[in-house]
Amino acid sequence: MNINQVIESGEKIVLKEQHFLPLSAATEWSMIIGAVIFCLVLIICFGLFSGFRRIGLEGCLRLFMVAYIISFAFTYITFKQDYEKIQNKYVSEVEKWKKEQAYPYIKALPIEKLEIMKIETDSKAVSKTNIFKMFPDVNDNKLGRTPLTLSFKVGDEVFTITESLQTSMELSNEEKPYIEFQNLERDLGHGVNAGAYNAKVHLPKSFALTNINN
Repeated sequence: MNINQVIESGEKIVLKEQHFLPLSAATEWSMIIGAVIFCLVLIICFGLFSGFRRIGLEGCLRLFMVAYIISFAFTYITFKQDYEKIQNKYVSEVEKWKKEQAYPYIKALPIEKLEIMKIETDSKAVSKTNIFKMFPDVNDNKLGRTPLTLSFKVGDEVFTITESLQTSMELSNEEKPYIEFQNLERDLGHGVNAGAYNAKVHLPKSFALTNINN
């Protein structure tokens, strides 16, 4: 499945606009149901009291308000439950699309590498970690992560980030540390945005919470 097919598949998952405002829908239906109940109440009153004169205009208005409140409460609860079912179905479909199409597509992307210019560990790095992750991870592993501050060069620009990343210490002491990742060039939709995913930092075996500068 190519990127266009993944995007098109995701675009088919839509939360219909009319279901965003259950309150408005309930208001419209409650007016209709309220009017019906009001008419029924008047018919009953007419039979019981032999005419409308005994309840008067004020009595009619009160009956209408009672009928409206009851019908509004009933229709609002009904529409709210319907909306929640549709919302839950939408969320479920999006999650299924991510798990079965979007994430597998990202995992199949070629791995890119960037040499790390500077890397350091920081006991306070966790509190500095970016709220918006530069390297989201869509892998299913639960491997531990190390809070790192690292600098790397992309083109002519140098980027410095502080983030908790997966690490591997398998390089020889002569090899330079690098970061590998998979680059998604286009937004797939539903919050799966373009960017770098599944980052992993490769370090020398001798790396032991010390700084490296290249």
